[in-house]
Amino acid sequence: MKANPDLNLVIVDYVYPDRWPGAVVGKDRGSTRRSITCCCGSDTPIDNVLGLSYQTDEAAFLAGYAAAATTQTGVVATFGGIKLPTVTIFMKGFEAGVKYHNEVKGTKVEVLGWETAKDEGVFVNNFESLDDGRKTAESFMDEGADIIMPVAGPVGQGSAAACKEKGCMIIGVDADWYLTVPDSKEVFLTSVIKNIDVGVYEAIKSVADGTFKGGTYVGTLKDGGVGIAPFHDFEQGPATLQAELDQIKADIISGKITVDGVLTGAAAPRRPSSRRSRLGRSRTWAASTTRASTHRPGRASRMRRRTSGPRASTWSRSSSRTMPRTCSSS
Repeated sequence: MKANPDLNLVIVDYVYPDRWPGAVVGKDRGSTRRSITCCCGSDTPIDNVLGLSYQTDEAAFLAGYAAAATTQTGVVATFGGIKLPTVTIFMKGFEAGVKYHNEVKGTKVEVLGWETAKDEGVFVNNFESLDDGRKTAESFMDEGADIIMPVAGPVGQGSAAACKEKGCMIIGVDADWYLTVPDSKEVFLTSVIKNIDVGVYEAIKSVADGTFKGGTYVGTLKDGGVGIAPFHDFEQGPATLQAELDQIKADIISGKITVDGVLTGAAAPRRPSSRRSRLGRSRTWAASTTRASTHRPGRASRMRRRTSGPRASTWSRSSSRTMPRTCSSS
């Protein structure tokens, strides 16, 4: 880096400057995605270092919309490992996607586990415990959620195991979990993906052609840096959903739809929903902040995925199919 100015370096999921307000360069430490402390290294960009980051809220928006279109209970959920910007960006996009579906379709799908307006959510405070993932998922299922998006690294595999046993769907993050967690592939609706190869390829290409420049690369829907995985076993979904997702993707790329605009109501809805998203109570796995959610008695504790029925959003499985805080404030 600064000590090796003749080397061009590319760092995945980390960017400079990495000083957060009040931090002293070279002295203060913060948490990374993997719960390892990192030292604040620079308060300015580094000429020979390119940091690869990802606008995952854009892709999570699509996943949230798909979840709202697919849920049979009208309740979906998300939770994080540690409350870091690189975690909550997924949760924020997911909430926005659900809200947008409510606005344009007149539905009242609820989001448990995160509320952007209050900057509050459910976090297990680690990225390792499969048991925490299982218990958090079970708690959400007790409250009626049938689709859950864990943003907690391997913790989410515990949630997937719980869904496999008790009946719900999971949205993976970072990679296509259908491929990376094959033991639970039947529960994965889709995944919010960071296409790391896109940014890495562009970085290598720039070195080869002599145009390498330090700073920050941001992967977006536009350049293919982020996206959602195929629906795999759930590919026989609502006939119009893929077309709707394609249009939403185009509208995000053009700027017609923005995550913040949907969350703040700046994007005029056609059929606004009267029900607000709420946080779920997740027992002691609950979170790091005070929440004002109310448990609704009578909810089935085990909500199983339907594969037939009158609802237009019902999906059937195909019979033919075989994390980091950058030690910064942003």
